This record gives sequence, C-alpha cells and structure tokens, in this order.
Amino acid sequence: MNRTIRPGLPAYLPLGAVVAGVIAVWVGVWVARGPQTGAWQPILLLTVIYLAWIVFVSARVLTLTDAGLTCSYRIGRSRTIEWSDIGTSAVTYWMKRVPTQILVYGRSFTKPVLTIPLGLYRRSDVEYLMGLEEMKIDA
Repeated sequence: MNRTIRPGLPAYLPLGAVVAGVIAVWVGVWVARGPQTGAWQPILLLTVIYLAWIVFVSARVLTLTDAGLTCSYRIGRSRTIEWSDIGTSAVTYWMKRVPTQILVYGRSFTKPVLTIPLGLYRRSDVEYLMGLEEMKIDA
C-alpha cells in the first residue's frame, strides 16, 4: 500500500470564496471612488493572506506506506508513525455525524500523537482513511 493524500478543494474553496467576495467589494470601492482611495491595500493584504494559507495547507501531505503513516508539514519536521505503534484512533464528529478529524493515539492512550483534520482532504480520501484496518478506528 503506497498512497499519498494531499489537501483537496475543501481546503481552499471556503476561504477562497470569502476572500473573493471581500476583494470584489473593495474593487467596487476602488472603481467607484477612484484609485486615490487606497483600496488597493486591503486587496493586497487579503490576497497575501490567502496565498499564505495555500502555501501552508498544501504542505500538509499524508503518505501511507506498508511501514506506516507519515505526515509532512511546511513548518516543523515530518512525523512518521509505524502501524504497530498505533494503539487506537478516534474520530470526532460535527453535527449530523460529519467526521471532522481523526485522533491517532500511541500505546499510552492519553495524548494523540497525530491529529488529521479531515476537512482538508477530499471525500474519497477521507473514506479511504476511515476504512483502513491499520488505523484501528474505534466506532
């Protein structure tokens, strides 16, 4: 089993829609009042914030191999957990039983060694993760 799971559209679209709406309003202000209003500053600020979001979220990559699970981040080092080191995994749910994250516990069962936010990944990838025998998900 070798599979790489990268963040999909659910990670980018919600914030992108909000940022695009606010930028559209500011462009309207800029057009209506002229370029001397300084409306370019919030447009630039929101664009930079959204681009930073894209850079940091796109770096959170899950790699599933026969040996274990590796989670890569933009800031910080990658975390690798062997399948044998996973004691149990729990799923937290939102309203209407929508899974929001998977908490992966080690042998101590006290503190999660890895948290996987499911809102960043495609539905097919989430279903794949939830169906893995190696994750030992308690239902």
